This record gives sequence, C-alpha cells and structure tokens, in this order.
Amino acid sequence: MYSAVENFKSKIELDPPRLVKFLESRKSEFLTNIYELARNVEFVLNNEIPKTFPKYTMHDINHSIRVMENMFSLIPNIEEHDELDITILIYSALLHDIGMAVTDAEKIQIKSNTYPYSDIVFEALLEKFCGNETEAMQEYIRKIHAIRSAEIVALHKT
Repeated sequence: MYSAVENFKSKIELDPPRLVKFLESRKSEFLTNIYELARNVEFVLNNEIPKTFPKYTMHDINHSIRVMENMFSLIPNIEEHDELDITILIYSALLHDIGMAVTDAEKIQIKSNTYPYSDIVFEALLEKFCGNETEAMQEYIRKIHAIRSAEIVALHKT
C-alpha cells in the first residue's frame, strides 16, 4: 500500500468521526492502527481515484467519514459493541472504495485483457461506450472495484 507522508495527520485524527471518538473515549489499543491506515489511504482516496473518475461523486476521505457517520447513526446502543466491532466498521468505511484507485500499469493490463482479477473484455466495453476509452475504463473499474478492494486488503494484512 502507499505509505503515509512523514508527520502527516489524517482528517480522521484531526476531526474524528463519532466511531473514532468512541474508541478514543475508551483509549482503544486499535487507534494506532486506525490512524496509520487512515494516513495511508487518505492520499489514495483523495488523489488517485479522481484520476480515473474525475466526474464521479468524490470517493475521498470525506466520503469514508460520511459512511462512518451513517454507520454510527444506525447503531442503537454503541456501548453494547466492543472495540473490535467498531474497528472493523471503521476499516470497512476506509477501504470499501480503495479498489477504485488503479495504476497506469493496471490500466495497460486492462486494455490488453491481461488483468488477472477480471474476465471482462475491455474491447466490449469500448464498443458499448462508442470508443470512449475513459468511460469504458470507468465502467470496467466500477464493476470490479469490490474485488480489487478485497485483493488490496488481502495483500496488505498486518
């Protein structure tokens, strides 16, 4: 995964959503890992996803924070949940769209139908979108981003 910039504090640390505040109130042992993950994914979410999806709704760190706030709102009594449950929710909010960030090398594989995580034929999408390569690439990534997210998480387990 990408490594965080030295001395960088993520928005999660600077203005914690309620799920994070809950863990902070408990002085959770998971906070260090959450902050590190947030620092690492914030750059990707804020900068890499818009390269492929410039006109889509922003899938940046603010989107992840909104997802966390929605999760918090759905929990009737947060005190009934343990720190690990809440940590898993936070991780899922931070990582659910990480698969939307693709490298130039991956785009080359996609275009040449050698991308290992999908059997979608890029040329078929290109035809569907009347030769518009940007829209075809967006549709390709949109269709497989959940699988990509799972692969990225699996590759970077700690």
